[in-house]
Amino acid sequence: MRPVARFLRPRLGVAVGLALAAALGLGAPAASAHAQLLSTDPAAGSALAQGPSRLVLRFSEAVEATFGSVRVYDAGGHRLATGRATHPRGARDAVAVTAPALGTGGYVVTWRVISADSHPVHGAFTFRVGGRVADGAAARAEAARLIAMHQGNAAAGWLLGMARFAAFAALAVAVGGTALVVATGWPGARKLLWASLLGAGVALVAGLAVQGPYAGALPLVDALKPSVVGEVLHTRFGEVAVIMLGALVVGAVVLARIDRAGRWWRPTALAAAAVLVIGPALAGHASVGRLVPLALAFDVVHLGAAAVWIGGLAVLVSLLRGGLAERRKAVAVTFSSWALPAAAAVVVSGLFATWRQVGTWAAVTATPYGRLLLAKTVAVAGLLGLAVISRQALRRTQTSRLRTAVILELGVVAVVFALTSALVNAVPARAALARPYSVEVHAGPSVLVDVVVDPAKVGSLAVHLYTLGADGAPLDVARAMATLSLPGRPVDPISAPLTKVGPGHFASYGVNVPISGRWSLAVALEPTPATAVLADPIQVPIRG
Repeated sequence: MRPVARFLRPRLGVAVGLALAAALGLGAPAASAHAQLLSTDPAAGSALAQGPSRLVLRFSEAVEATFGSVRVYDAGGHRLATGRATHPRGARDAVAVTAPALGTGGYVVTWRVISADSHPVHGAFTFRVGGRVADGAAARAEAARLIAMHQGNAAAGWLLGMARFAAFAALAVAVGGTALVVATGWPGARKLLWASLLGAGVALVAGLAVQGPYAGALPLVDALKPSVVGEVLHTRFGEVAVIMLGALVVGAVVLARIDRAGRWWRPTALAAAAVLVIGPALAGHASVGRLVPLALAFDVVHLGAAAVWIGGLAVLVSLLRGGLAERRKAVAVTFSSWALPAAAAVVVSGLFATWRQVGTWAAVTATPYGRLLLAKTVAVAGLLGLAVISRQALRRTQTSRLRTAVILELGVVAVVFALTSALVNAVPARAALARPYSVEVHAGPSVLVDVVVDPAKVGSLAVHLYTLGADGAPLDVARAMATLSLPGRPVDPISAPLTKVGPGHFASYGVNVPISGRWSLAVALEPTPATAVLADPIQVPIRG
């Protein structure tokens, strides 16, 4: 085993570097959408007799208005002045701005807000005031162009991935190492704890600085502007980061005075460690969606157990440098007794998070989040196997074998941190699969039909039809009908009774689709009571 250890030790840094590169590559996209836009006022594609006094956007969950950027452009692509984004009547899931005086013509509204889990979401919609839009296709192309302008800063995404990776690693060592020192009183881990506290502080500050350009699609040079930093500090991400920095300061004070401290240092250190574990849960996926209180509890257990396991592993590395003398071995035995319960807690809490964020096996293979989670599961399984080898080597006092196993464990831990960094920035699988399906088809030579199925999954869903003329402007028709069928399967066709809810807009709610598959949606229109046209065939992928 010694030749293996000599081979692996200098390459551990390479493994960590590769894992960090993976974290940056997987976590770099600066526009992963978590909240979803539910409706707008004025409605997308609507025609108004006069310009609106304000614009309102409603989302599927709470969003931050601090970085809310709602912009209005005229048909020539010129930006018009709007008021500051606010939450109308305190509704955290809505954003509103006052609109300028809008004359006759077409307009594009772009928006970019921050989800409750600290990630940006953006998009655009169009509407018109009076008259007719000369070219609807051109309006949609302009909207796409403006969205592309607000994709975000790729460099900021990479830097934020780096900061997140460093923060995960340093916080795990700080929390797990603190727990082991509190339990054993071993003084040899102080240098490691100092390094972890410093590293976590630098990573959190770097994350605060980069969050502004990342969330607001700003130039990287704006990271340290007082106005941008002030905006970040007023978001949930900023508030949680400041609290965690305070906990790091408390931990540093305790560590500096540990030789002169009385009984107070242990509970104080554990309280600071608890804050460092709770913080990431409050600003992550567990803080939004369903069963939030239970999700937060499981997330805290998951993070705390992982920190005890991984932080203790880092302490074990420092022990092995000096050999396993009697007291050092006692510390190692204490960690070994913790490792199995901590690993079990990681697995159980991880299963709950998987059920909540993924739900089905199909979601594992069909979404980036699911595939990342599958890769992380494989890595953790490998980590468990190495932990068993380490435990056996410790019991038999096989120092060389133990050292090799620990080196391998640290390499796998780096991969796990990389995948965790990417998961934090990925859209949860349930949310990804619940997104609407939309398509535009022709109905005869002069009618376009925009079809939206929301959500495109088994169960109760809604079908929306928007009818447009050849120029892309909303086209009012007398009647619309829709039927869903699943060819080749023993399922009766499902009628989707459509109700007219506005000019050129029909909707059917509560359509119950029992099984997954590629459903055929047949749409028939009556532009006038005396005419009827069929839309082109539509295949809607309904997920389980």
